[in-house]
Amino acid sequence: MQMNSQVNIPIHDRSLYMTYYNQGVDFHRQGHLHGAITCYQMAIKMNPKFSEAFFNMANALGDLGLMQEALFCYQQAVHINPEDSVAYYNMGNIYQHNGMLRQAITCYQNTIRLKPSLAEAHFNLANALKDQKQYIDAVLAYQRSLQYKPDYAEAYHNLGIVLSGIGKYNEAVSCFKKAIQLNPKDPDSYFNLANTFKRQDKISEAQFCYQHSILLKSDFAEAYNNLGNVFKDQGDYGNALSSYRQALKCKPDFAMAHSNLLLCLHYIDGINPKEFLDQHLIWANQFTCNPSTPVFYLNKLSPRKRLRIGYVSPDFRLHSVSYFIENILAYHNHDEYEIFGYSNVSIPDNITSKMQLYCDQWNDISVLTDEEAFTQIQYDQIDILIDLAGHTANNRMRLFSMKPAPIQVTYLGYPDTTGLLTMDYRLTDAYTDPEGLTDNYYSETLIRLPKTFLCYKPIEGTLLPSELPYKNLGHITFGSFNDRAKINSKVIETWAEILKSVQNSRLVLKSRLLSDPLSTKQLLRIFEQNGILSTRIIFSGYIDPILKHLEFYNHIDIGLDTFPYNGTTTTCEAIWMGVPVVSLVGQTHVSRVGLSILSNVGLGDMAVYSIKDYIDKAISLSKDIHKIDELRVNLRKMMTSSPLMNAQEFTQSLEEEFHKMWGKYCDNNQVTTNKKSKKKSKCKRNRC
Repeated sequence: MQMNSQVNIPIHDRSLYMTYYNQGVDFHRQGHLHGAITCYQMAIKMNPKFSEAFFNMANALGDLGLMQEALFCYQQAVHINPEDSVAYYNMGNIYQHNGMLRQAITCYQNTIRLKPSLAEAHFNLANALKDQKQYIDAVLAYQRSLQYKPDYAEAYHNLGIVLSGIGKYNEAVSCFKKAIQLNPKDPDSYFNLANTFKRQDKISEAQFCYQHSILLKSDFAEAYNNLGNVFKDQGDYGNALSSYRQALKCKPDFAMAHSNLLLCLHYIDGINPKEFLDQHLIWANQFTCNPSTPVFYLNKLSPRKRLRIGYVSPDFRLHSVSYFIENILAYHNHDEYEIFGYSNVSIPDNITSKMQLYCDQWNDISVLTDEEAFTQIQYDQIDILIDLAGHTANNRMRLFSMKPAPIQVTYLGYPDTTGLLTMDYRLTDAYTDPEGLTDNYYSETLIRLPKTFLCYKPIEGTLLPSELPYKNLGHITFGSFNDRAKINSKVIETWAEILKSVQNSRLVLKSRLLSDPLSTKQLLRIFEQNGILSTRIIFSGYIDPILKHLEFYNHIDIGLDTFPYNGTTTTCEAIWMGVPVVSLVGQTHVSRVGLSILSNVGLGDMAVYSIKDYIDKAISLSKDIHKIDELRVNLRKMMTSSPLMNAQEFTQSLEEEFHKMWGKYCDNNQVTTNKKSKKKSKCKRNRC
């Protein structure tokens, strides 16, 4: 053991503190940690600049789980000996474990400066950079770790995660395959390889890898959940629900798996509306946060104050939700409303940047726990907090169950109730939720906006609709660009009847899943079972960029909506591109969105109330070439002048509802004052 040459200590004292130190090392090796720490302390007392004793005492304290004390000792060690690379490394590990990423990064950089070939330091640095969303630097750090340790399976695995997250899917696949080659029994590498395949729309490969990860780890709840998503996307609802339930069996507190189960139920025809409410209440009962103490709001109670409105969403990015929230954010009256964006987007894009510009304040909560996000929203004193996700992917339902704001509203992203008793209102309209028809199916109070619950903003730069395809092809082309998950067996049976009745007609189906050959083969088989030859079905997978996707509507004459889960974005896109859509109206919101959109554009007669009428409407429209040709020319103009695209009027109506909500809240919570003394009102927050 090297001594500190700068300290002059008498020979007999030097011998004694080394005796204590060596005794501490022996105790440490034998697992007698408290004895080891006592010996190190005695050695340090006799030689306060004994860096090795500080270092070893830090290790012993760490072994006891006393991380803050260990960190202090490591800091003393590097203060005495700034060349101690291992002390810097261990400090970095403690900082990283505590979420202090900037400090961790500095420590790992010092380690690498002193010992450039330490692959683990590069690896941990990369992990910290990844957690700070410095993805490019993280990739470089992982690559450097692999330069010094080419068989580093964990580095290949984590590099694959980052590459997949930033859209470099082929490189990510190569990394995961290398990790599997080095460690064939690692379920996580198969799992993340499956995730990457799914992002590439290689559904069959994803399914195989999820199933293999489960073979390696029978209680792999996340793999069961994602496998359920694959089955749901394929329209295999039975296996999807079984997979979600298995995920919950493995991990009973897996809220997202239960949310996915709720979403899956909406694709299945014939479920009683009351069952939807019951299932959502079960979710809320199981996953709602119940704090031990009441919550109090500090918000100023004044009906005329400038309201603070917070929007929470994982979809402030290129996503369907962004088409309907952008104009609302853009048209808010900032003199009367202070707008806060709470983004749960893990990898932002240019849409995220645009949304941020519309907000007075912006917070990235994707890196925050629900408790941390709760604290941030409370600090911001948000008056009305709006959920834009419901039970869709990456939602923050648990955060809303904690009631961080006095008024909470769910809107737009999910076609049903949240089930949360802490969610006060749900925004809708009279078409999707006629008064008296659906009120009993929600845990929230319904607020019906005057004309429509949607405010659509098309992608900028779209071309005008092309000439009617029928004129060039001589036959009618139907089409649906809805997700494959929405195309259930009853929908296929209905579409088949239409194709049989309209001679030489074709059906164009487009969705991400239809890039997968096995998925298209399975779908064709169902059409053939319903008497439709494969030559009459045309498939398209994902088309990039988005403008090319919109131009693909130029291949169809008439749009066919799905049921019971109607399209929203796809119906708006079709109309924008001059394509009329036939929609089947059901009992609940999820199956009445088509009615709302079509009625607001002036095509209410395209929304029908029985499958027979749906078939008849599609057939009769296919025979009226003059009408669909006329609609081709005029639909965009009709949509532009409709309530769906009157962003200013829509946002004003929304703001009026916000003021009504706040006025009611103030009336219910205002503390009365007497003439002799005026007390500041206290606003009691609801218990979760």
